[in-house]
Amino acid sequence: MNKEVSEELRLKVSDCAQRMGNLNRPLNYNGETFHVSSIKILTEHAAAVHFLKTPSKKIATAFFYFNNKRWFYYFPDDSVIYGMSLFGLEKGKTEQHNFKTGGGC
Repeated sequence: MNKEVSEELRLKVSDCAQRMGNLNRPLNYNGETFHVSSIKILTEHAAAVHFLKTPSKKIATAFFYFNNKRWFYYFPDDSVIYGMSLFGLEKGKTEQHNFKTGGGC
C-alpha cells in the first residue's frame, strides 16, 4: 500500500471512530465510544479495522475498501461475510473460464 493511500486510510479510520463513538449518534443506544484497536491490511485496497467499544469492551470490526480514489467502510454482518465468501468461489470460476476462453497458457 503506498504511503498516500495508507495515510488516507488512517484518516478515514479515525473519522469512523469519531462518528461511530458519537454519544449523540442515532442508534448508539448503549452510549458506546469507539477506539481503534488495530488495522489489518488485507490487500492493496482493503483493510479490516477492529474498534474497541467502551464501556462494553466489545469489539466491532469494519471492512474498509479503497475505490475511486477514496476509502469507504461498512460493518458487515455474518450473512454478508458468508455471501462474499461464496461470491469469491464464483469469481474464481469466472476467472478460470475467462482464462481458458482467452487462450491463456
